[in-house]
Amino acid sequence: MLLTEAAQRDPDIVAKIKGQLTAGKNVVVTSGLLHALQGKGIEDIAELEYTGRKVVIHDFFNGYGAGNGTSLNDDDHDNPGIVFPELRFYTNDSWALIRGVSNAHGFPILLMNRYSRGIFYVLNIPDNSGDLYSLPQPVSRVIKSYLQADFPVRIDAPAQVSLFAYDNGTFVVQSFRPDAADVSISIAGANGKLRNIVSNEMPVAEAQAAAERQGGPQAAPRRNFKVRIPAHSYAAFAIE
Repeated sequence: MLLTEAAQRDPDIVAKIKGQLTAGKNVVVTSGLLHALQGKGIEDIAELEYTGRKVVIHDFFNGYGAGNGTSLNDDDHDNPGIVFPELRFYTNDSWALIRGVSNAHGFPILLMNRYSRGIFYVLNIPDNSGDLYSLPQPVSRVIKSYLQADFPVRIDAPAQVSLFAYDNGTFVVQSFRPDAADVSISIAGANGKLRNIVSNEMPVAEAQAAAERQGGPQAAPRRNFKVRIPAHSYAAFAIE
């Protein structure tokens, strides 16, 4: 479940979040919703604080724990500065799965907290939500690996490439980019296949894709397929 700031309009939203977590489900809230729910019971789930201060982030890392961390910067592009709200947390209570670094000081981008039988995530949203397009692709990839860990299909693609998934085993990958985009499609299962619904072509799975983890949580095996989507175009696929 992903809840944005608009969910604050539900007066029972904190109780519903607790119910989901107690049932062993995972809940993701944005930093905007965390801010809106401060003083309204969200502190019972995790001791987090939206401080009201801002920070400009150029560099991103994943991994948590002392001495851990792998760069998530895109070496092929100059990462622009992105303004994030500062979230304060207690390290014995929550873990920053993805963090931004500015002048040797780390700031959480994706936080995790275990509550009852579930996992509570907080996704930090830039002040300008359009700056989500400016996140390095490796950052988006790791975010998806946590938030869509068990999702039947997810994509690893440049910004402005969208996934539309349906409940009948089909999905559409659409590019709003002015140039062609190379897209990696990840589907759940060790033996799944893809079929292009229009051309009936069967993309070939990448080698060793079944054990792919992409830096996220331990989950069931997945298979990856590489496809190329022309500019301002889309492709429809069925999982078989």
